[in-house]
Amino acid sequence: MCFKKPLTLDEQIEHLKCSKNIVFNKISEEEAKEILLKYNYINVISPFKYYYAKKEKGIPIKCNNNGVDSYIYEKEVDFADYYERYCNEREKYPIIFKNILSFETQFNAIVSYNIMVEYNIDSIEKFKYFIDCLYDDLDKLNVNKQRKQNMKKHINEIAKNVFKYSSVYITLDRLTLGQLLTVFVCLEGDIKHGIFVELNKRELTFKTVNINQFENVLFDVISIRNCISHKNSLEIKILFYNVKNNIMRSKRDKKRIKKLISLLSEHEKRE
Repeated sequence: MCFKKPLTLDEQIEHLKCSKNIVFNKISEEEAKEILLKYNYINVISPFKYYYAKKEKGIPIKCNNNGVDSYIYEKEVDFADYYERYCNEREKYPIIFKNILSFETQFNAIVSYNIMVEYNIDSIEKFKYFIDCLYDDLDKLNVNKQRKQNMKKHINEIAKNVFKYSSVYITLDRLTLGQLLTVFVCLEGDIKHGIFVELNKRELTFKTVNINQFENVLFDVISIRNCISHKNSLEIKILFYNVKNNIMRSKRDKKRIKKLISLLSEHEKRE
């Protein structure tokens, strides 16, 4: 497998001028080099290039240039426009992360409480019964093979983790958001409904109207949280359904993800 040739900062500037039609009026080339060094080309340029590329029916089009497929940039764009988009995106990250953390804390507490009470978990035998119920309900779920494997892995981890801590309460408190989602999805209908009602009272259901919608949104919330935690671009999350295979989202799908990010960006406390 071959990778693109690494470029020095000087070469990156020349590449931007020649291949992206980028100019340096508001931000000088020297200032741009510092920005690229501090924040990385892949964060400042790559997520936003699709805005400026020539499009056909809303989809960026490519041409073959010396054996390499590349987008077409007909108009000059100032480097400052890219950098402004980058800054606008990243300044939302702290509030999004705070809101997700607040949701996760309350989601964990409410799910854990209902599990402990409904299954009356006062012994390791009752905890194992609870785990067996999760496995049974997982087998009944109509989800794709990969997702089911991931969920089974989560349940396996929870079953093992109970022996790591001195209390089952600590075990449940240490659940990741992904593990929490697996537990919630696999819970029996009445318990799940009760949890959803409690979350809805506290405006913690992301404006969904039923449990199925809520579960689907939670997968996106986890993905958004992971993007922020790993300093990745949410713009890529919005644009692409599958980055590896370069599959872009539909307009409807983009709108859905944007709406969720906007909701998570609100400054009101989600408590």
